[in-house]
Amino acid sequence: MPGYGADCGGLLELTDAWTRIASPNYPEQFREGQECSWLLVAPAKQRVQLNFFGEFEMYCKVRHSLCMDYVEIRNSTDFANTGMRYCCNGTPEAPVLSDTRDMLVLFRSFYRGGRGFQARARAVGAADGQPGDWSEWSACSASCGACGVRRRVRECVPRGDAVCLAELSQTEVCARQPCASLCARTVTEEAPCEGLLSLLKGLRCRTERTRMEPCRRMCCAGYTLRRAADEGEEEGEEDSAGGATESDEICAK
Repeated sequence: MPGYGADCGGLLELTDAWTRIASPNYPEQFREGQECSWLLVAPAKQRVQLNFFGEFEMYCKVRHSLCMDYVEIRNSTDFANTGMRYCCNGTPEAPVLSDTRDMLVLFRSFYRGGRGFQARARAVGAADGQPGDWSEWSACSASCGACGVRRRVRECVPRGDAVCLAELSQTEVCARQPCASLCARTVTEEAPCEGLLSLLKGLRCRTERTRMEPCRRMCCAGYTLRRAADEGEEEGEEDSAGGATESDEICAK
């Protein structure tokens, strides 16, 4: 699996020593259009552990939580499934562990250059550790429209030389109540007729007008208004941000 536009990628057979991978030219800028793919393979009955380190920069649209350039990690039992995608700024802290002895790492730069990423990988024992209790959910990063994300974490005590394979961090979309906005509303008004009809005393005519009124109808990109009952939530039930919804509609996929 040679790289595209760069000398990178390939099959890497891992041991218990760290092996480094990085975007082209790291820590300098990679170029738009470069692609790399690494297949990381651990010995039989072991798994792959990957940790990001150093500076991390991949182009994204923060407002829409959309990765334009990214590092994707496919660590499940089926590589046909899209994996976790990492982008924007800030080095991911949580280690990534494969479900099997293989892990596929994809670097894709479609839109612009940047500093990129570096990571290290090694083979680890498949024994699990003992995870602790989940922390409280963090505050939601937005107030409405399903634009926000909240996170919770837990610690894990490994057994011997093995690492913790349990999930140690979870995120979810929050603040799914629609954002306040202005909506067009058609109203019918009755008033004395104008023009020739005004000669007919007592005659009143109806006219339709459109006026803008406050409403809660806005959702973030990728979400649309759905009935809360259709999504398994009852009106007034606490939403993901910890506050009760104000109507029977929420923002959902």
